[in-house]
Amino acid sequence: MAEQMRQHIEACKASGMYLEEYCKLNQVRPSSHYYWRKKLLVAAKPNTGAFIRLQPSASVGSVEVVLPVV
Repeated sequence: MAEQMRQHIEACKASGMYLEEYCKLNQVRPSSHYYWRKKLLVAAKPNTGAFIRLQPSASVGSVEVVLPVV
């Protein structure tokens, strides 16, 4: 099911149609489209929301951490 919805999501983007129009034409519920788009997007981003311990080596004078703007 996930792969089928991934194909629908990509096809919808490529079609240039409004989401509701694409869903009606392809017999997909808009709520299912939104659900799977969110689920697949989160699955594509590993460690989302997780903290990572950074341990610079002793030879590093300073460390710069750049965070994405959300």
